[in-house]
Amino acid sequence: ALASAGVVAKNTGNAVGANAGDTIEFTFDTPTNGATIPFANILVGGATGKLGTTLNPQWDLTKTKLTVTLGVSSAVYLGDTLTIDLTGVTLTNIGGEGLVGTNPSQAISSTSPSTFGAGVIPALNGTTPVVTPYGSNDYRGQTATQYFDLKFANATNKVLGNISTGNVTVKDGTNTVVALGTGSSAEWQDSQTLRITIGVNSVIEKGNFTVHYDAVTDGLKDFSHELNAAGEITQSLANVSFGTKVPGIDAAASTGHTGIEAFATGSSVGADEDDTITIYLDTPTDQLIDISDITVQKA
Repeated sequence: ALASAGVVAKNTGNAVGANAGDTIEFTFDTPTNGATIPFANILVGGATGKLGTTLNPQWDLTKTKLTVTLGVSSAVYLGDTLTIDLTGVTLTNIGGEGLVGTNPSQAISSTSPSTFGAGVIPALNGTTPVVTPYGSNDYRGQTATQYFDLKFANATNKVLGNISTGNVTVKDGTNTVVALGTGSSAEWQDSQTLRITIGVNSVIEKGNFTVHYDAVTDGLKDFSHELNAAGEITQSLANVSFGTKVPGIDAAASTGHTGIEAFATGSSVGADEDDTITIYLDTPTDQLIDISDITVQKA
């Protein structure tokens, strides 16, 4: 049988993560007969082809240690369960007795010195996010869906299409969560890029707003899957611009209204007390408009 902590990774390829030249050692609790085990019989999570190798594992002189050398495009990590499929293989002790009747199976040790080569703990690369698309005709997704990217300094365990929406929030200066908007999302574009898409009716803007990414709950690790994120990752939006569109009366009715609308609350003819005039602007503004700022010019 396999010894306790009998499956160990070795970073003999001297790169981050499982790469060609790295090895996995199976240690048995007694010398074996050294039976030949085809490379295809080494399973990762019950599947073949994840070790990237075409070389059969090799026994050491004592026939207690079996070494698998990884090839290119390997996909194996600490904690994965490896199984030696004994189909067509007669594995016994060194004296030819004690036939191993059950496929030896054990997780790759996650305890040092077992490693495929750890990377670095995930962290942002320090660049200011850029809102896209950006220009004078759009502000915060009014005419086109806007997004910005959180860029990480090194490759992580995330891949294109991974969704992190549930672990991303935006908070204002009082540490209150504010809406990213209906239809907002957080989706990985590659192992270093988390794209935040702004939804409809978002309230975030340039200023005292901060993105909070719960990287621990989201399972963020380094590329080798051996180092966990240290905690919450934050990104200030203080210097992020969402567009330079200048507010104006919405004469084009892009808001669904006709710019300026009058409404009679009473039954009398003409403008009267309590009647209202509503002015629709074509983009959000940063402040309320005082009544003294409004003038009326007769037609």
